[in-house]
Amino acid sequence: MQEIGKFKMDVNVIPNNMEKYISFSLGKNLVFIDSIQFMASSLEALVSNLLPEDFKIVGERWKGEDFNLVTQKGVFPYEFLDDISKLDTEGLPSKDKFYSSLYESEVKEEDYQRAQKVWDHFGMKTMRDYHDLYLETDVLLLADVFENFRRTCLENYKLDPAHYMSAPSLSWDAFLKQSGEEIELVSDMDMFQFFEKGMSILDLSKTLMYDFHYNTIKKEYGNRSRLLFTDTDSLMYELRTNNVYEDFKRIGERQDCWDNSDYPKDSPYYSDHNKKVIGKFKNEAEGVPIIEFVGLRAKMYSYVKENGGGGMTAKGVKKSNTKKGRGVVLTGY
Repeated sequence: MQEIGKFKMDVNVIPNNMEKYISFSLGKNLVFIDSIQFMASSLEALVSNLLPEDFKIVGERWKGEDFNLVTQKGVFPYEFLDDISKLDTEGLPSKDKFYSSLYESEVKEEDYQRAQKVWDHFGMKTMRDYHDLYLETDVLLLADVFENFRRTCLENYKLDPAHYMSAPSLSWDAFLKQSGEEIELVSDMDMFQFFEKGMSILDLSKTLMYDFHYNTIKKEYGNRSRLLFTDTDSLMYELRTNNVYEDFKRIGERQDCWDNSDYPKDSPYYSDHNKKVIGKFKNEAEGVPIIEFVGLRAKMYSYVKENGGGGMTAKGVKKSNTKKGRGVVLTGY
């Protein structure tokens, strides 16, 4: 996007958020569409689904044994290449240099042997040669994957995914085209109210949260309570009291508002009375005191429990990064 800003042409963006774009265009003729909006899977998995005859673009660039070696997703020592000077490294790095701390895994032996075979077959001298081939094959493999997807959609639905922004809009048109049905406008008031009430459930749930905040927490604790964070259907509090669990037990006897089915079964506060009952409040920490908490925004928070456990949510970040012992930790928030 920084480079595109140098062109004296109109830039139009369709964003998901401040950092992620569904599509952007430069002028009237150049449009960029994110292929992952249609095929939310790794390139390795997508490439493995193609037959040799599907690699039409790759096949124009490489033939024979060259072709056989580049029709699989390549392997690359991402963490080894942390300085541009390493592009001048002679010889393929050792197997341990392909380790991924993100996935906490080493490269498979067969993948490393394939990388070595590619290096030898193409007569590579430095990592720059390997790097350039890796980038070229990545781009052309993705091009073949998407072109194969386009051909499939054109053959089956007479629709071109390149004229859509994402899979939902494509699948909706495919449904209408295949079924031949016309969607009637809702004119019956009872039917309209049925849909309207369904769409209002999330709004109505907020009244439950407001009621709990003001008529339960504030009523019980007053200025000894502080609302730290809110999410779609959850609240995070700092409460100053001698024994919050005894407080909650007393509140529960009065209002029956808790679902304590996640507490340890040997806990005096455990109860499966309201297990999975809609509208009851559950302790995400399973009855263990929280000693540290960071809440940045909805679906973006982390906490540490007294027993050393904890939890974290980071919408838009791979789940492998938020698992215990990997990538993102509390200090990262």
